[in-house]
Amino acid sequence: MNEFILLNIIYLIFIGYLMIRIYLAVTKEKKGETKDVSP
Repeated sequence: MNEFILLNIIYLIFIGYLMIRIYLAVTKEKKGETKDVSP
């Protein structure tokens, strides 16, 4: 059971990393927008 939880955590981190990379790539392409979305 412990290994299953560990795999789920790694999976969630991986998905989050991919989503952040995609988000950064998309925001880089939209250079026409002047909105500041940085936290």
